[in-house]
Amino acid sequence: MSVANPIPSDIQLLAQSSTEAIERHGVPLPRVSLVGDGLDCPLPPAVTEHIVRMLHLMADGQEVEVVPAQSELTIRQAAKFLSMSETRVIRLLDDNIIRYRQEGDERLVDRESMLEYDQKKKRGISILAEIARESQEMGLYDL
Repeated sequence: MSVANPIPSDIQLLAQSSTEAIERHGVPLPRVSLVGDGLDCPLPPAVTEHIVRMLHLMADGQEVEVVPAQSELTIRQAAKFLSMSETRVIRLLDDNIIRYRQEGDERLVDRESMLEYDQKKKRGISILAEIARESQEMGLYDL
């Protein structure tokens, strides 16, 4: 899943009300189905868990994209997941920050390595935000 542009507020509100209903019911969820126009298609529990995670992200205003859990991605897929340009991803590959393998003319990005990089980046941003907050509280930094 990746985050891109914020989702429209009406969809965000619908996702929020859905997550609240799910939380009121409790987990594990009972049998969940797609229902409509005579269709009643039960969903496997693993699918339901993914849907609940996506609803939470959408309720937070984040756009969600489903990406196969394959072990390798194209540069375009990695760039979209990381919310950065393909040029930036290529630089990360060239600098050996994210692992990849060459197959003909195409570089295939190692999914695990990409996810590790993404987590480190998020941790770094979180640490910087905490330092800025603490500096501001101490009167050392004004916004």
